[in-house]
Amino acid sequence: MTRREKWFWIFVGVAMLIGFLAMIPFNGELCEKPVQAGYKECATHNLPVYLAFKIQIILDALGVAITALATIAIAWFTWTLRRSTDKLWDASDQQLRLSETTAERQLRAYVFVSSAKVTYVTDDGGGIPEAHVFIKNSGQTPAYKVQNVSGFAFDKWPVPANLNLIVTDQEFSAAAKTMTNLASGSCETSIISSKLDKPLPGEDRAALSRGEIVIFVYGEIRYIDAFGKKRWTKYRLMMGGPAGARGGQLVGCEEGNDAN
Repeated sequence: MTRREKWFWIFVGVAMLIGFLAMIPFNGELCEKPVQAGYKECATHNLPVYLAFKIQIILDALGVAITALATIAIAWFTWTLRRSTDKLWDASDQQLRLSETTAERQLRAYVFVSSAKVTYVTDDGGGIPEAHVFIKNSGQTPAYKVQNVSGFAFDKWPVPANLNLIVTDQEFSAAAKTMTNLASGSCETSIISSKLDKPLPGEDRAALSRGEIVIFVYGEIRYIDAFGKKRWTKYRLMMGGPAGARGGQLVGCEEGNDAN
């Protein structure tokens, strides 16, 4: 049975009930007392009219209370609707922010060091050591105004506590003219000088292989992604010391590698 059919039969049932009550042989008296007279005038009515009149009197007496209750009910309904609307708005806003954040994470640029090595440290090639750092944009959108500022450190192992392996803002300011854009999937190579004035002696190469000497290549990449946000990647790589020397390849350190 449909909803319309249900309401139809309810209406029919109410009409039949009223008709049935009208057929009951009951007569009630409704009396009124005129203002000038000292007696009552009463009229005889059947049951439905009598009940309707009595209900009207009761409703008139409770009119103020009914109005107050209706006002409270409307206020409660309005407050409930307001809360539901606010919750729906908050949920929609959170869903929108989540969608935007997810899309940004999936589409933004990610620039990291893909590989790095140091030349002329494990053979007799005769050249002055230098580091080659390869960076790559692994994201789906370009990286803009890319700067890669790096440093080269050569010392005994264990290293002294005052060894500085951090790139400063002043170094970035000096390299401001070397900005470039890096498309999605593109790579770039940075060559970092060791600041040595001669090739690495044979005894130093042997000490590097034994872990008595360590080489650090460190740096920071700064860029702006397609959403206009500033990004950075810090890296610290090493060879020698506890990492050993494997054909000049650099490996990541336990500390000094981070990104936002």
